[in-house]
Amino acid sequence: MTMAMTWALAVVFYVVLMVTDKPVAGKAGTSLDCMETGIEGQRTGIQCTIHGTLRRGILWFRPGPVLVAGCNTLNTVCITEFKFLGKYTSVIDSPSQQTLVIESFDRNVDAGEWMCTDGPFPIEEVQAQPSCRKTKLSTTSLDCMEPGIEGHTTRIQCSINGTLRRGIQWFRPGTVLVAGCNTLNTACTTRFKFLGKYTSVIDSPSQQTLVIESFDRKVDAGEWICNDGSFPIEEVQAQPSCRKTVAMLARAKSGACAHVASTSMVIFWTIAILAPNL
Repeated sequence: MTMAMTWALAVVFYVVLMVTDKPVAGKAGTSLDCMETGIEGQRTGIQCTIHGTLRRGILWFRPGPVLVAGCNTLNTVCITEFKFLGKYTSVIDSPSQQTLVIESFDRNVDAGEWMCTDGPFPIEEVQAQPSCRKTKLSTTSLDCMEPGIEGHTTRIQCSINGTLRRGIQWFRPGTVLVAGCNTLNTACTTRFKFLGKYTSVIDSPSQQTLVIESFDRKVDAGEWICNDGSFPIEEVQAQPSCRKTVAMLARAKSGACAHVASTSMVIFWTIAILAPNL
């Protein structure tokens, strides 16, 4: 669809709103609050405060700008553009405030600059209006790497996608917070009671490694989580995780447990034993 067609449809949409009441003299200014960070697939909102008397009625523009909803001059009736029904809902909180509800946040189209305006056209006038930036919550993915060996050092890697809002926090199985880092991802600390047990290392702006200094299968085996500081606990538990497993052990002929040796190591030992006899 061309830009001309898009704006032609927007004008039609605007005219439908305006037939519901009569224009009011004066001019309103607006200010926006993009509120909480958007979480993929979850509901979130944006608040628009109206200063003065509406002249043409509030219009909502998502990043682009793309017209998604609008309300009449009396600020009593709102409609969503047809193709966005079920996606956005404009709610009139009071004569001086509206809330646009994003029913299911999509970072691909909803993250960025939002505007609510007193119905300005053309597009250059819309782009000059006050706006707020709806940010996306960073997402994380984990790699629990090699199985843990009792009493040995092992690692877990956390990859960060997006801009941190609260800082990475590390949770061991049981959703126990053991370490955390700041929003800039430049400094990390371990909780006092876990000092010497866990160390969070910043590899790059998009990756961290948690070092388990001495693996304890009783507390370290299981589901690990790194996330952007989500609370309450139910929200943490809903984050992506990885399972830290325990290294398999083989039983030696003497009855004692021994780690399974690799084929290459067995060959090395064999050569070392036979070498003096060659």
